[in-house]
Amino acid sequence: MDLAKAHLDAEKWEVEDVSASESFDYIARRGGIELHVEVKGLVGSLPEVLLTINEKRHAQQWHDLAIAIVTNIKISRAGDQVSASGGDHQFISPWRIDDGELEPTQFRWSPRQAGAVEPGSGEVSQG
Repeated sequence: MDLAKAHLDAEKWEVEDVSASESFDYIARRGGIELHVEVKGLVGSLPEVLLTINEKRHAQQWHDLAIAIVTNIKISRAGDQVSASGGDHQFISPWRIDDGELEPTQFRWSPRQAGAVEPGSGEVSQG
């Protein structure tokens, strides 16, 4: 996220990290504009990212959006410590989710209410 913040700082945006409470990472403000910024990091070079359902919904509803995609990140490990460094970034603003290909990659499944699995048995109870 540091590369994205540095980019926004260089462009004179006032940046607030909201990643702990929102479905996106930064709110950037400048000249009466509130830009919502999603940051995605990859260790590879393919600029294809996964979005959560909340990120997708937000991208379809909010009008002033940007996405920062950081590729070629280097991961280092020292004991229990993991750190990320380097990387190349692409900053897309405005970001319009419909300007790319959106492909569903996961589905949620749950058993029907009528039957439940008996713990440890692997068998379905009907009652």
